[in-house]
Amino acid sequence: MAFVLGSGIALSLFAYNALRERDRTARQATIDGRVAGLVARLRETLETPIESANSVAGLFGASNLVERDEFRSFVGAALGREPLIHALQWAPRVRGDERNRFEAEVRVSGLGDYEIRELGPERRLVRAPARDEYLPLVFIEPHRPSFGFDILSRPERRALLGRACRTATAVASGRTRLVEDPPDETAVMVYVPAWPRGSPPDDEQRCRDVMGYVVLVFRVQPILTAVIRDVPLGDLELAILDVDAPPDEALLAETEPGAAARIAASAQRTRRSLSFVDRAWAVDVAPRRARTSVGPIAVLVLGLVATVVVTTLVTRTARRALGDATGA
Repeated sequence: MAFVLGSGIALSLFAYNALRERDRTARQATIDGRVAGLVARLRETLETPIESANSVAGLFGASNLVERDEFRSFVGAALGREPLIHALQWAPRVRGDERNRFEAEVRVSGLGDYEIRELGPERRLVRAPARDEYLPLVFIEPHRPSFGFDILSRPERRALLGRACRTATAVASGRTRLVEDPPDETAVMVYVPAWPRGSPPDDEQRCRDVMGYVVLVFRVQPILTAVIRDVPLGDLELAILDVDAPPDEALLAETEPGAAARIAASAQRTRRSLSFVDRAWAVDVAPRRARTSVGPIAVLVLGLVATVVVTTLVTRTARRALGDATGA
């Protein structure tokens, strides 16, 4: 009887675990398929605008006399094709002794109050002090109120720009706040260096000769929203994280407020890597709620009930047989 009971319980547990693992594997395969499609769509959505930024850098490399209307026309085509680009900007390199002449030329070109500026108290743009060189925003499409902002005035961007010119490649920022942004808005920027006749072979010479940088500005949250329209998530939550950033600055976008924290705490979290320019991003996904399949539980309950019934019948039969033997 003990053998019957033990065997029944063991078989029930075996069937339960086997079915639960089968269901878990099937659910994970479904999640993996959705995530793979979404990561591929994200990669495609991000790569095309970067190609546009490289084309703009090529425009300045071919001619250092690009006018505002020419820039607007050239960039307008890219913005028409890629509505998720927040902005395309041009920041030329200006030596300190060229500042007054440069500002005067820009004013004559149509920006009457133009000057090289930086962030001052309360994040207001103020006239930048004298420096050896500047990288002021002079062309911005679509129009933004940050004309004249010297991107070289921010220490964290100086390192990025130095790496871009040394390596002659595009570099990306971490999560950052634009000059005009409220506290809850963030963006990611890509810096593409440009030279008048292609990049010099020596990395130090590259930084001496760089003529300026094309700045491509993304907001990641609208990109995620657009991608989810193309690749529905079903009952999944998703967060995009910058793995190279400090933990408190890693979150770039999430399906809804609090999703990233819930995903991080989920035992069913799935992570996929996503390269963005020179940075490592991650796509984290988890079900909105833990799901338990009814099938394995039903098999376990039925198995245990059957075990009890069989054990009871065997016990009664054995007692009856024993009683008959005693009576005889």
